[in-house]
Parts: sequence; structure tokens; C-alpha cells
Amino acid sequence: MSGFLYHLIIVRDLCPLNRIHLDTRIIGAQNNNDRFDLVIGDVQQREDGRPAVLPEAIIEIKMFPQGFTNQEHHVHFENILNVDLKKLGPLQNIMRVEFIYDEVNYLGGQYNEENRRDVIVETRDHGAQGVYLVFARRVNGNWRVSVSRG
Repeated sequence: MSGFLYHLIIVRDLCPLNRIHLDTRIIGAQNNNDRFDLVIGDVQQREDGRPAVLPEAIIEIKMFPQGFTNQEHHVHFENILNVDLKKLGPLQNIMRVEFIYDEVNYLGGQYNEENRRDVIVETRDHGAQGVYLVFARRVNGNWRVSVSRG
């Protein structure tokens, strides 16, 4: 999915090619080894001399596609809660987005007797304020997209 977004940004000429980075480290992350799915920004040198991107926008991406098992979907769901939002939360003054494509309505199900989508929103609200949550689904061939900002 990150490759698709990369391609879309290039084809639509939304950003210069040298400012779009996939699976990259950034300046300002709590853990210097954290990688982010898609980052827009300029490459600079970190304090340790290694290159990293000074981010202006960060997009983390998770998919719940057909063909995956519930166990695999559960791992992706847990990664949103325990990895992606924890990486995005501490970053400030940067556009931060968690893009979630749910082809099978996995997020419509329950997690500890609570709707999974609601759990994601609550987790964001408590530890990653300001992160945009973009929920995308395809229903009868049509895209349904909703955005939540906390």
C-alpha cells in the first residue's frame, strides 16, 4: 500500500520525488531505529552522522485484506495500537496519519467487548493526540473513507 501511495504522489505531481521516502528513519523519533512507512521531507544528517529524513508528514499504513486469517488481522490490529500509534504519538508539529484499509470489515468486530475501530480511536486519543486516523473501506465497489482527528 505504501508503494501505491508513493506512486500516486509521483503521478499526481504532489511532491518532488527526492522528498518522498518509504520505510525510512526520521530525525526526532524516540527510537533512532524506528522506521516509518511513508515520509515526506528532506534528507539530513542525524547527530550520529547517519542520514535520516526531517519529516513534514508521516503516514503509517495498515491493511486488513481478503485472504488473511483472523490471527493475521489481529497482529495488524495490535501493531496499530502498540507500534504505530506509539511511534507517532510523541512527534509534534508534523502531519501524522495512520491510514487503515479494511477490506473485510475486521474493525467492525469486537476486541475485549468493544468495537475494534473505537479501540483504535480511544488509543489515539489517550496517547497519540493530533494523529489523523483515515479509515478506508470498499463497499460494493465504492470507496468509503472517514477521517478522525484527535
